[in-house]
Amino acid sequence: APTILLQHKLIPIGSELTSHPSVADKFLDYQYNGAKFVQSQNLIFGTGAGTAFDFSLAIIKELSGEEMAENIKNAICYNE
Repeated sequence: APTILLQHKLIPIGSELTSHPSVADKFLDYQYNGAKFVQSQNLIFGTGAGTAFDFSLAIIKELSGEEMAENIKNAICYNE
């Protein structure tokens, strides 16, 4: 997904981000971070399907707050 945003110039130059490792070389003008997910301003980036829970919980936290994210994390028995 970050490559699509990049093509349309929707990511400010210098922003911190992450992506699937196979496309990391496309983000030379950015602060690439290999973390499971990265939030930069109003964008949240993830690395791939294996990090979907972390990515999803980051979105829930941003939209509904930390308490809601923790409640869902506990409800689905997700242990990092």
